[in-house]
Amino acid sequence: MRVVTSLKNFRERSPVLIGIISILSIAAATTFAFSFNKIPALKSAFKITAEFRDAAGLKVENQVRVAGIKVGAVSDIQLVGDRVRVTMEIDNGTEIPKSAFAEIKLATILGTKFVDVEAKGGAPYMEDGDSIALEDTAIPYEIYQASNQGTNLLEELDGPALNDALVQLTKLVNTSKDELGEALAGLNELGAGLNDKEEDIRSLLANANDLTALLADEGDEINELIANSDAVLSSLAQKREEVQSLLESTKLMSGQLAGVLRDNRANVDGILSKLHKALVVLDRNIEHLDVALEYAGPSSRYFGSVFSQGRWGDIFNCAPLITQGCP
Repeated sequence: MRVVTSLKNFRERSPVLIGIISILSIAAATTFAFSFNKIPALKSAFKITAEFRDAAGLKVENQVRVAGIKVGAVSDIQLVGDRVRVTMEIDNGTEIPKSAFAEIKLATILGTKFVDVEAKGGAPYMEDGDSIALEDTAIPYEIYQASNQGTNLLEELDGPALNDALVQLTKLVNTSKDELGEALAGLNELGAGLNDKEEDIRSLLANANDLTALLADEGDEINELIANSDAVLSSLAQKREEVQSLLESTKLMSGQLAGVLRDNRANVDGILSKLHKALVVLDRNIEHLDVALEYAGPSSRYFGSVFSQGRWGDIFNCAPLITQGCP
């Protein structure tokens, strides 16, 4: 017996059932598409966070760049206490060292910002869930901050006093413009002179550098010398009265000696005259004196030996041989 089953045509099926199945299929596909990156095995990016003192106009979906190349986007910004925590989704395969530095920068003149990550250093690299600490981040200095600070400073200034100062400065410049011109001309000449002496100045600076190095090397000896000088000066200060008394005694002795010489000048002149004559005679007979002194030494030695040997004495006889003479 053969059983024949008939298959209904797709058009013959219930439209309601087909509609429900289609809606469920679309919903499942949409849910899968939005949850694609949440599946660990299928994720194409990993998340890291960075703490900043201020969001500085940063928004979700702003770019994250490394070396100027987009590697991800900002996914969340939260206020945590006194700081802002920025969550970033980084493309897989991007190597960001754990010592990285993050800074919020201006992307366009319209105020669009981005996070610039400076990937300095090497491994280990950041993984999903890692964070960049507050001390390793920076925010841009906004123009409005500078204007606010400038406004506060201007408000603290004394307007009339500043106006008077500007008026006096204008008068001073108008009065001394000729002197100012001469001063500028002098500065110009000075600059030209310095340019002409450039080599000499370089040599002087090099010598000064050598002198500084020498003083640095001899620093201990210089300190010791200064310490010794201090000790000598201290000793002189302690002996000040004695030194002063010695100087006064020397002065008194000089005065007395001058008086003695003055009173006995005639006798001193006679003595000096006789001494001069004696020196002249000695100068004329200097050769004879040299010979006498030459023989006086041995003669004195031999004469002295007579008294040291009792009744015995030494007798020397010289017998010249051929060309040799007696000493």
